[in-house]
Amino acid sequence: MNRLPPILGCLALAALATSGTLPRQHEADGGRRGTDGSRQPAVGNSLHEGRARTIEPRGLSPRWSCGDRDQEREFSLAVDRVRTARIIPAAHARFELAAHGYPDPERMTFAQWNQRWERERTAVDRRGVPDWQVDRDFQGDVFTFVRIQYDSSSGWQRWATDHPDADLNFSYRLKELTSLEVDPQGKVLELTDPELFDHPFIYLVEPGAMRLTAEEVVALRRYLRNGGFLMVDDFWGEAEWDNFHAELKRVFPDLEPVELPLDHPIFHCVYDLKEKPQVPSIGVAHQNRGTGVTWEREDAQEPHYRGLFDEQGRLMAVICHNTDLGDGWEREGEDEWYFREFSEKKAYPLGINIVFYAMTH
Repeated sequence: MNRLPPILGCLALAALATSGTLPRQHEADGGRRGTDGSRQPAVGNSLHEGRARTIEPRGLSPRWSCGDRDQEREFSLAVDRVRTARIIPAAHARFELAAHGYPDPERMTFAQWNQRWERERTAVDRRGVPDWQVDRDFQGDVFTFVRIQYDSSSGWQRWATDHPDADLNFSYRLKELTSLEVDPQGKVLELTDPELFDHPFIYLVEPGAMRLTAEEVVALRRYLRNGGFLMVDDFWGEAEWDNFHAELKRVFPDLEPVELPLDHPIFHCVYDLKEKPQVPSIGVAHQNRGTGVTWEREDAQEPHYRGLFDEQGRLMAVICHNTDLGDGWEREGEDEWYFREFSEKKAYPLGINIVFYAMTH
């Protein structure tokens, strides 16, 4: 059986801003000033239009801009490998889906088509995040940020935490800081949606109370076995880890996630991180400002980045525990200090590293 490729043919992360500068999208006070000095109303969490300011680079420097020819050559080879990769043909994708018991999109029931039409009809409010047009040469070959929807035992929609701002902001930063063709909208999909196999990267948050159905367990196993990549984020403490670990063992009973060492390439492939970052929510960050405390509960003081590898050693998932990269993306426009300390230095660099690693391995 052919595996779904874990990379997109259009990917070329070759053009991060050479200055390493990450321009801040929004004003720190949640609003902006008019030409007369008066405060103008904010739009959601994002004020990309108007007086966007540029902040001096603080820790954001592309790894390949250091002048090391070996590193530059290694990166160029990686880009070439990605550029020559082929996206799976649509007809073959339908064959793969049918082989796994998923419905052929051309034979979907009216209810299935109606569900997809309703999802696509309801446009996400961009809340001030700039929109853009995908290059028409890459209309069918773009990176799409896919968030996974699931049920929680707690009764509220944990899967939607930080949505849609985190997804929109992160997609915008990928577009802004790389030469990657990015879908400006992103998607929310269930694990059992046949469209999942169109996307090699998925993002899942707050799994501390996640409950997967039997069908979702099978779907996630098939997706990861066939080349997909999962990023898990934003859950804290031992109880939430125990719940997620139990659900993961339902998916892969014989596999165990392992701690990724700091020298793993995922911490250095684009941005060269000196530590495993811990990103708290903006409220916790301000509550503990100046104390050095960045954890959200006492049993979550150490951030963990665990990897789930298949039997051939391919990294199928990165599990970000005791940290909240998504809040660093979502809240970047609400406070300048939080942006500089957590969004610019930690959340965006590691997020971009994870996407780059997932797409090139």
